Amino acid sequence: MDTPDENGYVADNYRITYLEAHIKAMRDAIYQDGVDLLGYTTWGCIDPVSAGTGENE
Repeated sequence: MDTPDENGYVADNYRITYLEAHIKAMRDAIYQDGVDLLGYTTWGCIDPVSAGTGENE
């Protein structure tokens, strides 16, 4: 788990960059390819990694 600094900030540039790239790709799909995008989630309904590591407890 990421730990915030004394100001509550979590340095998570990798995740920010990752999500930014996906959001830009969705924008391009909508405007360049005419995709009728209905929504986006950062993970699926079933997250097997979190379930297997006890993070949901």
